[in-house]
Amino acid sequence: IVAAARSRDETPILEGAWLKPGTMVISIGSTLPEQFDRAGWAVLREQFASVFRTKTREEWTTIFEHVDACVTPVLSPREAARHRFNSERDVFLVHGEHAEPRPAPRFSKTRPELTFAAATPGSGTRDGLLAWGLSEEQLTQLREAGAFG
Repeated sequence: IVAAARSRDETPILEGAWLKPGTMVISIGSTLPEQFDRAGWAVLREQFASVFRTKTREEWTTIFEHVDACVTPVLSPREAARHRFNSERDVFLVHGEHAEPRPAPRFSKTRPELTFAAATPGSGTRDGLLAWGLSEEQLTQLREAGAFG
């Protein structure tokens, strides 16, 4: 996810890439439409996508790590739980391969804790479907069709 660090100043993003009020000239030399001109948003999307496709997520993360710009890599839930910022702040409770967010907000005098670990994925499927009114016959059909294990 990328956003302008500021809108009033010219902000160098990368060598040869500048974010300017209303216009961004990117390293491929294309001038983009005005930021708030909805008619040009499809062009903006394509131009940004074409530039971002030239590198991996990890390469872009490294490039933007020390730049004054709002850039955040999109992480999988497993990656987010193990990301250094979240680890330093103890944001997730990790149980082996499973991670779940700790309760929030957390204050200095009240530290809510989780009282039990998350259930194994799929462990409550049968009971949940029965509670919703499905019959044993329907459950058998769904199981045989591969809908759940």
